[in-house]
Amino acid sequence: MAPQINKIVRSLPFEDYISAPGYIHQSDLKSINESLNHYELKKERKPSEAQKIGTMGHTFLHEFGDINDRYLVIPSGDGRTKAVKDLRTRANEQAKAEGKIMITQDEFQMGFQWRESAMADPLLRSMFEADKSNHEVSAFWEYHHDENEFGACMRMDFYGENIGVIIDSKFMQTGSPKSFYRDVWKYGYYIQCAWYLNGIKAITGQDFKFLFLVVEKSFPWNVQLYEIDQDWIDKGKEDIGKALDKLIDYGSTTDPKLKKRKLGYHDGIYTLKMKGNNGSN
Repeated sequence: MAPQINKIVRSLPFEDYISAPGYIHQSDLKSINESLNHYELKKERKPSEAQKIGTMGHTFLHEFGDINDRYLVIPSGDGRTKAVKDLRTRANEQAKAEGKIMITQDEFQMGFQWRESAMADPLLRSMFEADKSNHEVSAFWEYHHDENEFGACMRMDFYGENIGVIIDSKFMQTGSPKSFYRDVWKYGYYIQCAWYLNGIKAITGQDFKFLFLVVEKSFPWNVQLYEIDQDWIDKGKEDIGKALDKLIDYGSTTDPKLKKRKLGYHDGIYTLKMKGNNGSN
């Protein structure tokens, strides 16, 4: 059963959230702006190692009590020896039987380091303590674009209902301002920010603050909270509009050949200009 529109949903399993039909995710918007093929074929894309590590990090940070239910640690030792090979074979069989994900001892310890670094930040800790149970919260609403309405959804890593804050966690190689500035552009995080702020406003009628929590994946394990300014958010709204316009145009195209051509980057030959905004359309 699809979740009700304009609703905050707690304790919804991620699998149920991600498979709810008829809702646009913020990641869909970025895929559409890349190309409609990226959007149409998204289910065929396999998770990258970075995505797997990020999922593990979210569990350690936002669903700490579920670690033992989701993960099984691979026995450490020399993998060339028969004893360790046998242990890992049995561990793999156990993981499959129990529906768990296997991680290495190093990854397990790394997850604890991420959590320890995050909880050592006094501002972050105070926010988490203000709304202790509001982690991995789903939301569904109607996004209005011109005269069109779209089913929209989001998954908030932390929903600070009492303090008016949404936090999304990112696990990066480096969390410096210079590096994260590039990541905001590269990965379209400003689109996510605009999407989530629209959603929470539509559902609650309130203006929230949206923060990115950047956790470094390796030494020195720095943790940094970031907020992006209104210019970024306005750009996010603009790019959301472009994606939805593209989706509307594609859906209204009836000519099969023209429809297929619209799945790629550009119809025909695209001239790259040495000066200009190549690839920004």
